[in-house]
Amino acid sequence: AIMRERREGEFRAGAVIPLVDQAATGMISHSWDVVIDDRSASDLALFKEHVPALVSVNVKLEPLPPWDRAAAQQRWDGNAEKDPPDNATDSATTNSP
Repeated sequence: AIMRERREGEFRAGAVIPLVDQAATGMISHSWDVVIDDRSASDLALFKEHVPALVSVNVKLEPLPPWDRAAAQQRWDGNAEKDPPDNATDSATTNSP
């Protein structure tokens, strides 16, 4: 995640309160850009190299879906579903900012 200057109308990187703390960290004047990469193959190889017991363990991989900025903006604007269905797989309804 990269915090960058917020454009008019975009969701904020954090809450406005406490004002001094959030202003000092840039949370009220910035927004987030998020990229989710699946690096599980290289990460798992590295873990197995350093923790030999993992070599014989079956590891189930469940990478996150791509982050949906439009859905995050909808939630910020108050236009998102309150409770998406349990079986939802569409990133527009299942991701969070």
